[in-house]
Amino acid sequence: ENNTSGQSILFLSRLSNILLGALLGAFVFAWSKQLWGTTGAALSLFFFVLSPNILAHSALATTDIPATAFFFITAYFLYRIAAEGASWKKTVIASLFFAMGLASKHTTLLITPFIIAAFALSLRKTTFKKTVLLLAAFAVSSYLFVWVVYGFNFHSSAPGYLLPDWSLVKPSSLVSFFRWLSDWKFLPESYLYGLAGSVAGTGSGRAAFFMGEHSSTGWPAYFATAFLIKTPVPTIIFLAASLIYLAREKESRVRALFVILPPLLIFLAFSSQKVNIGLRHILPAYPFLFVLIGFVTSIKTESVKLARAVFYGGIVWYAYAAALIFPHQLAYFNEFIGGPKNGCT
Repeated sequence: ENNTSGQSILFLSRLSNILLGALLGAFVFAWSKQLWGTTGAALSLFFFVLSPNILAHSALATTDIPATAFFFITAYFLYRIAAEGASWKKTVIASLFFAMGLASKHTTLLITPFIIAAFALSLRKTTFKKTVLLLAAFAVSSYLFVWVVYGFNFHSSAPGYLLPDWSLVKPSSLVSFFRWLSDWKFLPESYLYGLAGSVAGTGSGRAAFFMGEHSSTGWPAYFATAFLIKTPVPTIIFLAASLIYLAREKESRVRALFVILPPLLIFLAFSSQKVNIGLRHILPAYPFLFVLIGFVTSIKTESVKLARAVFYGGIVWYAYAAALIFPHQLAYFNEFIGGPKNGCT
């Protein structure tokens, strides 16, 4: 009975992610500019807009780019809260993006420790009473927005809606807790059921393929390996240079902690669970890495000619690799394994 063409449905479904990808790029530029200046921000944006992984997932109607964008933008405003002090404006904006992240994908929950850290650090410039009040406002507004997404309906009002079958979720203490929250109607039932299913899934695993092997319990090295073979080599080189030189500059290193720690947590969290079904799960780490790359423009070295050769060589290499894989970015594999012909998505 649907009279809308399939092409229109597909285009509109993907359009929101294309726009979110563009918004994410704007915040990558903004954060990098705050840390390293306009030149560093331009370098960060260059690596962002030509990233095969960002381009691939920005063109798909999935939850990965929304989760990546909302996770990163929330972290950006938390950084500002920590650096500048908490305020009503920054708190409301951060909570809004956090809530949109929660409504997109449960990965957003990984940012919770940074919420607490940001408000704790803001005590240097904000009174204790105001900080506690703003933190409470952050929690309440995030909670209410999740209900807004569900139209304040505990059960779906859609015709043919079936109640979730909690017996299908592998039991655990956390799953029991979510079931208890559902009994008290703390959040929409389908949201809590989905969260319980995600938690149970990470513990039980899913069938996957990795380096010629099949498993349903995952591999600890899966995401580290996926990152190394599906990330352009210039990205890895520039990131390594940035981290090496950041380690030598205490002031810059401290300012960059809010950019360094989130991707580290993402890698650790996903490497410790048993679901290994694609690089997309660690996609939220990438915008932070692009911001870190912006520090390369601030590096001071005695080997100026060599540094320039590596820099411009890396830029050309990165642009060439992006042009070569177009328009099949999802199938990208880097030169470490001989490119897409030796990869398997």
